[in-house]
Amino acid sequence: MEYLFYETGGVEAGIDGTIEIRDPETGEVANQIVQFRSKATGNRLPGESELGFHWPCDERDIEYWTFGTAPVVLIVVDLTKDRAYWKDVRTWFAVPQNRASRKVQFDKTADLFTADAARAVREVAATARPGSYYSAPRRSEELTTNLLRVSAMATTLYWALTDAKSVGEFWRRVKEHDPIRQGRRSFAAGRYSLSAIWTLRRGARSVIPARWRSSTSRSGRCRTTRTENVTS
Repeated sequence: MEYLFYETGGVEAGIDGTIEIRDPETGEVANQIVQFRSKATGNRLPGESELGFHWPCDERDIEYWTFGTAPVVLIVVDLTKDRAYWKDVRTWFAVPQNRASRKVQFDKTADLFTADAARAVREVAATARPGSYYSAPRRSEELTTNLLRVSAMATTLYWALTDAKSVGEFWRRVKEHDPIRQGRRSFAAGRYSLSAIWTLRRGARSVIPARWRSSTSRSGRCRTTRTENVTS
């Protein structure tokens, strides 16, 4: 191939070396690289047949090979026959079925790693990506909730129809008939029916939306269920 091969050396996390592309005629290099992971065995190749074989890969290695900016090729050497085979793992594992199997399938003819593969390796080097995205670092946050605990509910509920045309008109009428309600907290605004539930508690009347009946469970939490109009 007349390319430049550099071993990683020292501690490595899944890359054994780098192949730098070199023009065989001029000797010029242009910082185009392909990283490689090499495997060698003197035993029978996994799943071997006359046409090919497969090589199992660890999920952590696959993540490592496919995440970086430089393309990575897997080179498998058959020591019994003194032959080497190669595969562009980033392209191979881009196919969901291949990724799920965590295996690289080699063709004994098409994937031979010889001088004839120089052009294909150079084309792989041209697929280098400009950069990888790293997720933002995690940080803790303090969450302040505005939820309030319902400590008690009325024991008796009364409800009746009203001809009020809007929520605003409805509450104005309530305050006119019950001035004690002024200044106290009210229920959240929403789409109310023209019916209302009148709750008597400690001598003061409070109003909640009609067609909805509220009750209190044994745990003290408020539970609301929809009902039909009932005249009491």
